[in-house]
Amino acid sequence: MQLAWMTSPDVADHIERDAAVIVPVGAIEQHGPHLPVSTDAAIVEAVAIAAAELSGDLVAPVVSYGYNQKELSFPGTVSANLETLTRYLFDICNSLRITGFRRILILNGHGWNKPSMGAAAHLLAESNEALCAATSYYDLIEDTLQEIRESEYPGGMSHGGELETSLALHLFPDKVKMDAARKDISFPGSEYVWLDIQSPPPVSLPRQFKDLTKTGVIGDPTLATQEKGRLAFLAAAQAVANLLRDLRQHPLPGEAR
Repeated sequence: MQLAWMTSPDVADHIERDAAVIVPVGAIEQHGPHLPVSTDAAIVEAVAIAAAELSGDLVAPVVSYGYNQKELSFPGTVSANLETLTRYLFDICNSLRITGFRRILILNGHGWNKPSMGAAAHLLAESNEALCAATSYYDLIEDTLQEIRESEYPGGMSHGGELETSLALHLFPDKVKMDAARKDISFPGSEYVWLDIQSPPPVSLPRQFKDLTKTGVIGDPTLATQEKGRLAFLAAAQAVANLLRDLRQHPLPGEAR
């Protein structure tokens, strides 16, 4: 299912049967004192591979670097600027289109990538030759998040909080330093603006990350468990697989409805 380990003729065979391709997009950024900086990239790649195995589609290599300009005050963070990431995602998806793919899913694992991936999907639609959907894996599993959640809302499931730490404990437990995990829900919020992966706010108000947290965490990782991570991972993989099946039902540009 991983495009990077296939031969060109094998990829062509999948294109011939109208397989979709996932472009996972993560980040290299600090996640507090307890998680590795590759957390977002590692999680979204794992979800994409598991989903493709369920749906029979392909996964392009993960785009590890995301948009993190506001987080550069924390060591370990690497960022592309917003315009660069938008153009880079478009170039990747457009290359896939030129080589024959007609159904593409940009799958995100890092909140601040959303403007770029949405813009890239719009730009690709201008070709009128392929379908390009864009979503974040966690936006597809709100019901599961509600079931497993113990942390307070809003705030407990945000950056390096209960969800991401649980997923990390499931996927790469040897890289998690739970003894260093600290709760930090000190960000300024209001009835219009807050920070949480589950049910995000109606208003976006970007700020420098150092004004949102002193520890690098936004959430409560102390409530994370491996079992919560397993349940969230399985739900995300199934939800993305279902989305890919749905994408295959949509007529391609120019096809009769």
